[in-house]
Amino acid sequence: MDTLTLVLLGVIAVASLAQSLSLVAVALAGQSIARRVGSFERTLEREIQPALREAARLSGGLVQVAEVTAGQAQQLADAFDIAARSVTRTGALITEALLPSAVKAANLVSVARAAFELLNLSRRRRSRF
Repeated sequence: MDTLTLVLLGVIAVASLAQSLSLVAVALAGQSIARRVGSFERTLEREIQPALREAARLSGGLVQVAEVTAGQAQQLADAFDIAARSVTRTGALITEALLPSAVKAANLVSVARAAFELLNLSRRRRSRF
């Protein structure tokens, strides 16, 4: 083997060694980054987890409030429906009970008015004569 071959083999060996060392350095840096990301993930999870549990609890509470509100709205609608039917029935009963009497009273007032007119007319005629 001549000198040039040995020098080139030495250069290749040094380059391979440098490449291996750089790969080890990249692997160590990657491992360090992975540890940091894992630590960040655990920290973030510790900080966010209570907020997520609270949000889940609140959303459950909101669902219960919505259900209660819907039930109360239905009860209110039913109460208004019953009240409207009662008012309608009362109005119909009042109309059935009072209308004939009111018509009779109106007729009586008309007859009385006509009688007073006739009486006044006859008094005026008598006073002329």
